[in-house]
Amino acid sequence: MVQITQQRASGIWKEPVAGWTAGGLFAAPWTDPPASAKAADAGDLPDHLDLDSDHRNDIAAALGHLLEVRSHCLQAAAAREYYTCRQEYAAALKACEAALFRLHSCEGEAAAALTEWALGVHALIRAQMTMPKDPAAARGLALSALTRLDGKHVPLTAGAEADAEAAARLVRETAELEERLLGLCDRVRQAVDAAEQAVERRLAALNRAVASMRRQHAKALAWAVGWGALNLILMAAAPVNALVLPAVPWSVPFIVALPVLWWATWARPFRDGRLFFGYVTRLRTAAVAAARTAAEGLWQPDERLEAELAPVLDAGLADYQRLRRFCLFRVPEQFDTCWKARAIREGALMRLAGTWLADMIDQAAQPLAEVLETPERIPYITAVRFGPLR
Repeated sequence: MVQITQQRASGIWKEPVAGWTAGGLFAAPWTDPPASAKAADAGDLPDHLDLDSDHRNDIAAALGHLLEVRSHCLQAAAAREYYTCRQEYAAALKACEAALFRLHSCEGEAAAALTEWALGVHALIRAQMTMPKDPAAARGLALSALTRLDGKHVPLTAGAEADAEAAARLVRETAELEERLLGLCDRVRQAVDAAEQAVERRLAALNRAVASMRRQHAKALAWAVGWGALNLILMAAAPVNALVLPAVPWSVPFIVALPVLWWATWARPFRDGRLFFGYVTRLRTAAVAAARTAAEGLWQPDERLEAELAPVLDAGLADYQRLRRFCLFRVPEQFDTCWKARAIREGALMRLAGTWLADMIDQAAQPLAEVLETPERIPYITAVRFGPLR
């Protein structure tokens, strides 16, 4: 981190130039300089400069040029337009070079500190101008600027700390923004794949529940039909005996078994402590209840996916707008991924648009939610699917 010496060294100007440049010489659309930032120029310099140096005039002229750098950078930060930004930064570079020309032959701690500051800001401005065309090269220039700006400073050059922080942000934030924007489409695809897999899993679970319900319902029906068939056989034994071999009372066991069957049906527990018809009824109702339970919390995949992707796309758009400011409102094409992500989302929403349908026995497919409202219709579901209602 930047270290600022607290001692007063020779060659330090006592006038308020340090206050004018406290926020650094550099400014950009992404730095958001305060509205109250003063854009001083050489005309604001006092006639008398309290400098303990043999190069008072040269240092004073250099300070005036550095104030011009600050002024041009502030105008570039407020321009919000590519060509105006470049023009202002080009003017700032010229002012910076003029300051370096004045400081070239100067000696002393103040002159050396101002030279390093001017060189660092010059590299930082070049990095900012290079960012729209070559972000990697721009980060290299910003790192070289950071090397010059991040060090010891005299009180006059205290604003170099802010410029060093700006250089570090230019390197760090642009890399992070670019990484997030390059991965935006992949994140959207992952969410889409997860949503489609969730639909497939839900369909598989619903159809397993439907198959189990149909088995249980068929089992209950088989018990009821079997009991009825046995009753018919026992009751038909006496009439058949009267027609076939009436001399032989072979129907007597059947006649005795009939009341025994009725007694066992209504007086003795069949299974699970329930009477026969109670058990059969429980099979049917439990099967219907299991099907309805499996369908609880039914959601529309497109609505759920849209809700999941909304914050992802919003964050991507915010990153893109932020990177536009770093790139002076001309982002390299490879980082313009927001529209691709939106296209992926729209395609997925079209694929997942529809409703949950229940295929019915001898009937057209009907909305599953409507079928579940009437328990007597649930056993007629043969399968569940997701798609448009036709």
